[in-house]
Amino acid sequence: MRLSCCLVGAGLVLLPTICLPQPAAPRRPLNYWLAAGLGMSSLGSLAGSAAISVQPGSLLVSARGTANSSQILGGKEYYDLGLLAGYVWHSRTIRLGLAAGCALVGGAEFQGSLFGLFEEQGEWVKKGPVPGIALEGQLQVVLSSFLGLGLYAYANLNDLEPFSGVTATLVLGRLR
Repeated sequence: MRLSCCLVGAGLVLLPTICLPQPAAPRRPLNYWLAAGLGMSSLGSLAGSAAISVQPGSLLVSARGTANSSQILGGKEYYDLGLLAGYVWHSRTIRLGLAAGCALVGGAEFQGSLFGLFEEQGEWVKKGPVPGIALEGQLQVVLSSFLGLGLYAYANLNDLEPFSGVTATLVLGRLR
């Protein structure tokens, strides 16, 4: 009898905590940012990148564009426009994201000589667009709730001209 009275008493004490709605866990704000920068491309010269990214929880979703040039080593210019998804690890001051997705790749190659005395001898031949597999890595140092600096590494695997690059980026948005 005592045992059943104790169980009923414990049930009455615990009943409100089981039946009443519990306060929701605090929601983390949705982080989003624009990262744009300049750097080097595997094609041998300058690279530029711009990415708009959203971070709901640990998911990373990015829309990006890159431009890659090789004016010195043969006259090639390639770009990609991609949509990627991946995972992000972050603390208050550091964010590391890795993502993969699909992209559209296009560009142009110079046919002729870039070393004419006063003018180029030849013409630019358009290439693409073709589909590609886009990869990215983002490493950011968050300086404030809206400003950061980072490195953006990217690659594109495609049938036209596979390329990769690294750019130093300025990051603006809701970072914390």
